[in-house]
Amino acid sequence: MPKVIGGLAALAALIAGILGHVDPLACVGRAALAFLLGWIAYQVWYVLFASRIPTHTLEFESRRSSSSEGSEGAP
Repeated sequence: MPKVIGGLAALAALIAGILGHVDPLACVGRAALAFLLGWIAYQVWYVLFASRIPTHTLEFESRRSSSSEGSEGAP
């Protein structure tokens, strides 16, 4: 997924460079920089936000299922 996000950022930079009549070498350099920044931004997003969500959900689900299993056996 980081490659997709970086690729979209690079594609946007290339399109902006072509429409702005920028030198081709500068356009490719900007696209490479945009790819790198998109890739890094996705990694930061994943570390800060996305990786934490499933952990809490799974802990809550496991606690809920273990408490319901214990109450079923009680008379």
